Amino acid sequence: MVRKSLTNMMILVFAVGAATLFGGCEQNVQLNWKYPSDSACYSSPALTDDFVVFGTESGEVHAVTKKNGRYRWKFQARKPVISAPAIYENVIVFGSTNHNFYAVDKDGRQIWRYPTFDRIKGDPIIVGKNVVFGSYDGHIYALDLITSELQWTYPTKDQPAATAPEAKAEQAAEAPAATAEGSAPAGAAAAPAAAPKPVVKPGKGFAYSRPLLTSSGLIVIGNLDGYVYAIDSKTGEYQWRFATDGAKQGLGVTSSVAEYDGKLIFGANDGNIYGIKMSDQSVVWKVKTGDEINSSPVLDDKGILYCGSRDKNLYAIDAKTGEQKWSTALQGPILAIPAVHKNLVLVGAGEGDGHAYLLRTSDGSVYWKYKTDNKIEADSVFDGDTFYVASGDTFLYSFKINKYPE
Repeated sequence: MVRKSLTNMMILVFAVGAATLFGGCEQNVQLNWKYPSDSACYSSPALTDDFVVFGTESGEVHAVTKKNGRYRWKFQARKPVISAPAIYENVIVFGSTNHNFYAVDKDGRQIWRYPTFDRIKGDPIIVGKNVVFGSYDGHIYALDLITSELQWTYPTKDQPAATAPEAKAEQAAEAPAATAEGSAPAGAAAAPAAAPKPVVKPGKGFAYSRPLLTSSGLIVIGNLDGYVYAIDSKTGEYQWRFATDGAKQGLGVTSSVAEYDGKLIFGANDGNIYGIKMSDQSVVWKVKTGDEINSSPVLDDKGILYCGSRDKNLYAIDAKTGEQKWSTALQGPILAIPAVHKNLVLVGAGEGDGHAYLLRTSDGSVYWKYKTDNKIEADSVFDGDTFYVASGDTFLYSFKINKYPE
């Protein structure tokens, strides 16, 4: 009770201070409140109807009321929670670096816990009534959301791994063969009967890349071995894998994949942003940046994608052609995934910067920025005109946009 009272008093002080600072003159963007979690926040916030939930370096998962930033509850996993929570009805799910995946209810009470064999840092996704997530143990898991019953794993633990042929990540014009392992070259005669696909075991773990459920029913996810893997969402059966340019050097894929107009778009630690055909995995375009891509692409309704790089630039790229529209240099690496709302793109900057930025989608110019006291690596999220930013300075921030650029 004492802790809750002190926390709520601190939030009230911040809220009153902000009102005093901005009183009498409406700002383009206002600070609603800032909530002290007492530990660095690198987990992206997830939203329910009335509260925000996020994890911390201390292993605590906090729930905070959206309206006023008041403490509601916290759950202790005891080791860092980098994974962003996912929410299905009354169930909140997330992973921890303690190797466990958790489900809690909306009051923060544990429903179940599922152990894996290594750290879980990537965000989960909800697929029907299952939750799908990757682990550093080299497996993707699909669990029943209510019971935690295992639906499938990839690769399965009772099947020997087969060696797949070398895959190339070349432009379709340069190589007529498909770039994904398990795909036939263009123009090859059809086989009389489809042979079972070999079980290809990933070379390393599944780190920060969040699974994508594609329109064709595949789960697509990047691995630290430099490949992007596709598996059947219902069975976990291997379908294909795509080799990035950095696969032979062991440069991983920690970026999450986005789908747009028949293409899969993602970044890689070889510094490229790729656009590949979903049908045959041939490269449509790729854009070279100056450093690793740990961020992930997000698209607006005009087909422009936004993605950050460790080279400190945020890139705007035409998702159809790969044409770069603009890039904006910040003061720190961009690991967080941008968010887009109306004509603004929101992004946090990492070590050496620590600002939350709103940039104009038209030209990348800075519309607004706010300095936090540490790096921002968590993805910021919009909720209408309100948005939330989690920072390494231990605070979760709530802002409201009062006026958009012309």
